[in-house]
Amino acid sequence: MAGAPPPAPQGSAAHPGSGAPRLRALRRRPRQPSWQYGRPHPDLCSPRSYYRGAAFHVLSPAAVLSAGASGLPRAFRCTWSTHVRHRCLRVGAPSLQTRLRRGTWHRPAPALGRPVLPPPPAAELRGQDFARPPHSWNVHRPRDPRSQHGFPGGRAGPPLPSPEPAGLPGHRPRRANAFLEELRPGSLERECREERCSLEEAREIFRDARRAEQFWLSYTDGDQCASNPCRNGGSCEDQLQSYICFCPDSFQGRNCETNKKDLLVCVNENGGCEQYCSDRAEGGRSCRCHEGYTLQDDGVSCAPTVEYPCGKIPVLEKRNGSNAQGRIVGGRVCPKGECPWQAILMVDGVLLCGGTLLNAAWVVSAAHCFETRKNWRNLTVVLGEHDLREQEGEEQVRRVARVFIPDKFVPGKTNHDIALLQLNRPVTFTDHVVPLCLPEKSFSERTLASVRFSTVSGWGQLLHRGATAVQLMAIDVPRVMTQDCQEQSRQWEGLPAVTENMFCAGYLDGSKDACQGDSGGPHATKFQGTWYLTGIVSWGEGCAAEGHFGVYTRVSRYIEWLHRLMNTNTTLRGLLRAPLP
Repeated sequence: MAGAPPPAPQGSAAHPGSGAPRLRALRRRPRQPSWQYGRPHPDLCSPRSYYRGAAFHVLSPAAVLSAGASGLPRAFRCTWSTHVRHRCLRVGAPSLQTRLRRGTWHRPAPALGRPVLPPPPAAELRGQDFARPPHSWNVHRPRDPRSQHGFPGGRAGPPLPSPEPAGLPGHRPRRANAFLEELRPGSLERECREERCSLEEAREIFRDARRAEQFWLSYTDGDQCASNPCRNGGSCEDQLQSYICFCPDSFQGRNCETNKKDLLVCVNENGGCEQYCSDRAEGGRSCRCHEGYTLQDDGVSCAPTVEYPCGKIPVLEKRNGSNAQGRIVGGRVCPKGECPWQAILMVDGVLLCGGTLLNAAWVVSAAHCFETRKNWRNLTVVLGEHDLREQEGEEQVRRVARVFIPDKFVPGKTNHDIALLQLNRPVTFTDHVVPLCLPEKSFSERTLASVRFSTVSGWGQLLHRGATAVQLMAIDVPRVMTQDCQEQSRQWEGLPAVTENMFCAGYLDGSKDACQGDSGGPHATKFQGTWYLTGIVSWGEGCAAEGHFGVYTRVSRYIEWLHRLMNTNTTLRGLLRAPLP
């Protein structure tokens, strides 16, 4: 009808039941009651408008005004915020800041009349894969309370909004979904950072197998070098559940934590010295060489100064410059010239014991070899021997001028089982006659004792109560801890005790051992290319008896005694007892 006012739109003053349009109209007015501008008003909340845990139930101010302020309880306080959002609290409830700190407050509704879904707990978000479709997220949706209680005016509220990926914290939308994505060049950011890539995709990106493998280790296993474990300037390389540190020249260790200068002490790998090492009082160490060697400019190496230095095997040195790796061991023949310090003691042409050449005039053997021998005129020592059946032209035969044994040696016992023989005239060093080095005591006990395997040689019996060997034999035997040897010997009654002047070597299975006729022979240990005398074949239970080790005289206990006797001039002959220091 002409001139009639148009019908009032929904949300106007004529329709107080609506929410948002009425609010926009109120905000455009210059003057409004104080409750519309953010100040608290005690009559603008209903019992359903405070936070109930699952969602906010917010009523518009227009709906509240239509219901009448007198009907609202005073137990609720409401604040009308400037961005048109309702927050209602009980009187005496914690402040907003306190609830934020406790994690009990959630964001208000994005619009009037719409409930707000609280974000899922952090424990649920932590394991979520945001690349999955939204319907698979682990978000607990509460039922819409408006469908049960209804909104003012009898109308149901708008439907619950579906959660969007952008609303979740820290989420970035997937962007590798462009047109013809497979035709675009590989990108590490697009293929493996924004999405989950495979090893083949990583290889296409890097186009280098090594770089791709390194990336894949850190991509799937985590970067083990992220914490920078390498110290003192070392560089880290990531490995599968591990890492490798490449250290500067002056550092070493798993994490480059050790300064090599701090390791230059004799107890640590002999201080890096080739032969003898001495610790300095002011710190550090100094290297020395055995007689017949000289220290090189590097301060650690030793070079021979004579044609036939002790502890070297000339036939191997001249053959191909090799070392004892060419030796035939394990109970087989020691090739001619490869045991040049081996001596054989004979009485009237019969094998008595073995021995070791220490220098041109002295041979060391076992004391028990001379328990019953009184006629020294028929005792001879042969050097350079290999095959007892024939004369090979390398043999040197000498008479014995005198024999020294410790004054504490008791015949029939095994302690102090060592003897020193002086030849009537010196031997001549050749490729087949070379002395074995007698080491310093500290070097023998600290360094040589830690060497696992040593070599024992002789012409002893091949089997228990069997025939003796006609060719020189050699075996490699492992050194055994003295405590283990003592415990093993206690299990057998009637065996001599293993003292501090002895050590054990061999195998419990009885596969390799010294035997009758090998007594007095050398137990030689190699260190840095030079061989040293560490033991003398002494005694054992049978020959390679199962469950028994071979027992050897510990030469390091008698080094001072040996040097004193070799430097003594005497005219006495025969068997002599020399006091121990």
